[in-house]
Amino acid sequence: MTVDAVVADAGKAAHVDRFNGNYGLLRGLAAAFVALIVIAPMLGKGICIIGVLLILLLLAIQRMHRFAVHYATELFTQYLLISAGAAK
Repeated sequence: MTVDAVVADAGKAAHVDRFNGNYGLLRGLAAAFVALIVIAPMLGKGICIIGVLLILLLLAIQRMHRFAVHYATELFTQYLLISAGAAK
């Protein structure tokens, strides 16, 4: 059984799922910014627009990483709390 399944079975996954949802949202935003960066020169957009899109991409990646760390930390914290409760 995976760590995620153990936490979900114990009913402690609500907080963990919020971090995972934010991670997924930012992953989608990063993919959209990559697509826009590729398409912008084809549409004749200026370097300023491409620069802004690049900055937004970097911010999305940074926040995506941050939420991935929060997700992993919360998931393993909940798992360890469940395991410690089961060991008693």
